[in-house]
Amino acid sequence: MLEAALTLAFTALCIHLIPRMPVFRIQGVRVELMMGLFGVKLLAGLSLVWIYTVIYPDRAYADIFRYFDDSAVIASSLTAHPWDFFRMLTGIDGAAPELSLYYDRMHNWYNTELVFRDTRTMIRFSALLRVFTLNTYFPQVVVICFLSTIGLSGMFRFMRSLAPGRDLALIVLLFMTPSVLLWTSGLIKEAFLFYAMGLLLFQIECWQQRSGKPVMRILAVLLAVFVLLTIKAYVFFLFAPVVLAPLASSVFPPAKRRVVAAVVFIAWMVLLAGIAPMVTGASLPDLLSAKRDEFIRLATQVKAGSLIPMQSMEPGWAGLLVECPKALFRALFYPLPNQVSGLLGVMSVLENLLVLFFIVWMGIQAKHSGSRPGAAALAGLFFALALMLLASLVTPVIGALVRYKVPALPFLLFFFVSYARIGFLDLPNRLKVPVSR
Repeated sequence: MLEAALTLAFTALCIHLIPRMPVFRIQGVRVELMMGLFGVKLLAGLSLVWIYTVIYPDRAYADIFRYFDDSAVIASSLTAHPWDFFRMLTGIDGAAPELSLYYDRMHNWYNTELVFRDTRTMIRFSALLRVFTLNTYFPQVVVICFLSTIGLSGMFRFMRSLAPGRDLALIVLLFMTPSVLLWTSGLIKEAFLFYAMGLLLFQIECWQQRSGKPVMRILAVLLAVFVLLTIKAYVFFLFAPVVLAPLASSVFPPAKRRVVAAVVFIAWMVLLAGIAPMVTGASLPDLLSAKRDEFIRLATQVKAGSLIPMQSMEPGWAGLLVECPKALFRALFYPLPNQVSGLLGVMSVLENLLVLFFIVWMGIQAKHSGSRPGAAALAGLFFALALMLLASLVTPVIGALVRYKVPALPFLLFFFVSYARIGFLDLPNRLKVPVSR
């Protein structure tokens, strides 16, 4: 009863906040629509819990529970040892030897490597929420769904400003694409990633329109960067050109902006490859090769059910370049129909088919329209391909690959939506009313 009451209370609070937050006040779009989309997120969150309690009931391997379960260890110290709770929550003196008594009881605290991933931020976030949700789970699902809805709304606003007249298409690709809807509706990293990316894009829009307080914009940008760096740092480094390219190209004539966006992205990738040895002690190809071998060993040990037959990469840049075409094929087409079993696998195959059909169809329409994508859309495409390529290069498990490429899907689809001149992509008039800012 307590959990149900708190879930309803947190849901009511989020619904109360939606019309009062600038990110949801979109000119020409009813605020009730945004409330409805948040409701869809909640249903997806409940579906995700059902999937991992009925279809895949092994809680130890369910990401939607693992951070919550580990956070109970931190939360248990709050009443008896509040100083320990503060240190573990903030990281201040968090390496004190006596805290190892807590860390050793967790299953994911030591599973961290900041270059690629960090689980501790998720555990700490869940531990903090436990204070307000009284150690219950479903209210945390409501909070994470609300945060991811904020991020998706920020993406919608940014993309809408670049591609007016495609509201319906943007709503569908951002809020209704099955893998995006599902994997951003649980206490998992993808929800946080979308929150941070959308928050960052929303701040760019605010800066361009000179709206909001500068101090608040700076704090929001710092928060978004912090979340990206501590959740999945590689996503931040790949996503940076999506922010930098439009800003850099805006000082050039429109005819040159796409070229500037491409130059910015290529220069950024070259810079990252150049500094990788200084930061990690290994070249980018060696780093990816080592990560791939580590994933293969781990997947083999746990007997992953959707293992992709993969061999170690040849050393050096030559080996990496040879692997790229195969990795891109896996990212775009896997899972194949003969590789799936179970509900999630079938959904992934159907989504791949729909995405590929959509891309081909949009490409044909765009060819007839005679238009070209803008700098931001092009930078988004580069980000999507780079993220999908990176995930496919190192991931030997189809289920993990499906999740890792989720942040890329909206930007991949937006590239085609942005310059396909199709009138019915706009929202029906009945869904549009002026909304004051």
